[in-house]
Amino acid sequence: MPKKGLTMRQIRELLRLKTCEPQLGTRIVAQRLGVANSTVHDTLSRLKAAGTLGRNAAMAHWLSSQCGII
Repeated sequence: MPKKGLTMRQIRELLRLKTCEPQLGTRIVAQRLGVANSTVHDTLSRLKAAGTLGRNAAMAHWLSSQCGII
């Protein structure tokens, strides 16, 4: 049986947590999202490979607004 992925809401929350609170470990993020540690790790790996983390200006703007920076 295939693994269930994260919902879009969970992915946005994952991105927010890893951007606004970078000191949080994968285990704590997984607990907050209610998913397995490996799911968070796999999703972060896919996001990094896709270039979503750090290089996308629109994503960076959205994340900074979620962190209260803007």
